[in-house]
Amino acid sequence: MALAELPGEWDQRGARWEGPQRPPHRRRGRDRAPSAPFEYMLYQTLLGVWPLDQREDAAAERMQAYAVKARARGKQETSWLNPNEAYEAGLRTFIARILDRSVSGEFLSSLEIWRSAFRCWAH
Repeated sequence: MALAELPGEWDQRGARWEGPQRPPHRRRGRDRAPSAPFEYMLYQTLLGVWPLDQREDAAAERMQAYAVKARARGKQETSWLNPNEAYEAGLRTFIARILDRSVSGEFLSSLEIWRSAFRCWAH
């Protein structure tokens, strides 16, 4: 089963995760890191790779590298030729925080529960 087959459930879950469960975004001027669409995509990515079979710090580093590379390729907030260091730093900070149980334990528990439920729906 794909997330596209559960649009209502996924929208509700995404809205909850964008709410008070996760740490605040890093802002510089009007920019937020990550942008709203990219934050949503990060949740989809985490759901797809969960559970992380690594130490939390190693998993955070891999997700940070992935996210910066994906944003640079997308050429929205940053790019290879025109890097936006403030945005990339904010993105790294956001990912470190959402993967840190001491900061985002409620979010990670919710992600784990949803991932387990999604596996049940997929069979």
